[in-house]
Amino acid sequence: MKTRRRFSLAALPFLAAPVCSAADGPTFNAPYMDVPTAELLQKQFAIPAHLIPLYQIGGHFYTVSYIAELAGVERSRADRLTCFSQAPDAISTYNAIPVSIKNTFYDRTWRHQIVNSLHSLHGGDSQAVAARRSNLQRLVAASYAKGTTSDWKTGFLIHALGDSYAHVYGPFEAPHAYPEAYGHLFALFQSPDDVYAGENYRAFDVYIHALFDTLKDAQHAGERSKVDDLASIIKSNAGRGNKQDYRLISLMISLTHAPISESDCTRINAELNEADVRTFLAELTRELKAP
Repeated sequence: MKTRRRFSLAALPFLAAPVCSAADGPTFNAPYMDVPTAELLQKQFAIPAHLIPLYQIGGHFYTVSYIAELAGVERSRADRLTCFSQAPDAISTYNAIPVSIKNTFYDRTWRHQIVNSLHSLHGGDSQAVAARRSNLQRLVAASYAKGTTSDWKTGFLIHALGDSYAHVYGPFEAPHAYPEAYGHLFALFQSPDDVYAGENYRAFDVYIHALFDTLKDAQHAGERSKVDDLASIIKSNAGRGNKQDYRLISLMISLTHAPISESDCTRINAELNEADVRTFLAELTRELKAP
């Protein structure tokens, strides 16, 4: 007779990691667990569902949707970029925590490509952080210019760009990236993925302006003032916390003219092919290592 696994203390590090880890969820979200990780914990360790804190999505998904709209990206393409930018957190194959758990002693190359390259947990100093952000912004621009056939690559790169701003610690002027080995597992009180916590709004401000500048067309350059307005709104609420991301989600939905539904991503993400993604991430890893 098949028996159900009992809850084990061995699962506690994995339960804690998604709550406090830099790979825990969408960039600039409150540190709540993503669905793929929650499902893994329930299946492998029989952890009751009520003990697993799920998060909402605001940073990659709704932020990208709004910024793309301001930048003049055609609606259907903006939706594609939105879904593909969320895919690295929404799909367990590309989510840093399940990949880390499964590949710590197995496929370390894949783990490195997912955690270091895609989720920007590279452990570098302030110069490395600046270089990573600059390189990713350049790569987003180049991929976007190739047209819709590269949308999934552009979305993945946007994800990495966002994470390069969120997954850091230390002074805003001299940030250090959280390390590949354990992310921000031990940053228990800093919540680096919460845009409203502490001075995280400053990094979010720079990120949304960088994303807008990368995607905008000439006709929509004037919309940058609305990006300024968004940054001001976030700043005015700084320090109040962003419990379960509801505040950021509500704000983004209220600002976006035609917000996409999460259910639309099932169809869009069906275009992803793991073999192609593996080839792309191998190339990205080589690109990010280049001087």
